Amino acid sequence: MPVPVEDPFPFPLSFDDGDVILRAGDAEFKVHICLLRLVSPFFRTMFSLPQPNVGKSEIPVIPMDDNAASLDFVLRSIYPLKRPLATSIEQAQKVLEVAEKLDVEYVAGAVRTSLSELLAAEPNPLRSWAIATRHGLEGAQKAAILRFDPNSYRPSATPPRELLYVNGLQYHELVEARKKSFGIRGL
Repeated sequence: MPVPVEDPFPFPLSFDDGDVILRAGDAEFKVHICLLRLVSPFFRTMFSLPQPNVGKSEIPVIPMDDNAASLDFVLRSIYPLKRPLATSIEQAQKVLEVAEKLDVEYVAGAVRTSLSELLAAEPNPLRSWAIATRHGLEGAQKAAILRFDPNSYRPSATPPRELLYVNGLQYHELVEARKKSFGIRGL
């Protein structure tokens, strides 16, 4: 029977030789400025600005207003470690928001791919379409449109909350595209 191996980098991701601490909530991530600058224009700009004087033994602490778990996911994706995988639509959306905010495009791109795959398995095509539309995932959006059947769809008392992030014109275009596919005229 295999013996479980302890994760050498438990949450929050932290390195003894890190030279900056990113603090998100109660979690502190002791990481490396040089790597952050390398992968992110956001951090490149941040670390090019004059920094407050700290003692030689002090490590700068940067407060982050991001979700700690999502920031951990992005940082693990930056380092040459085993890449984390988004396992839910909610997780993928949160991580995508952090990756886009921090301008770490290759992480954002990988998460967009994962999110598209998760949306393909989402049973509610209207929810899938709304999320894909919100995040500009054209392939996932088109796939959701094909799954959406206006003949069988009846607005429920609780529509997908993700419809809050799309506008009426986008929804109208969805309905019109499907009406054309089903040969429906009028309302």
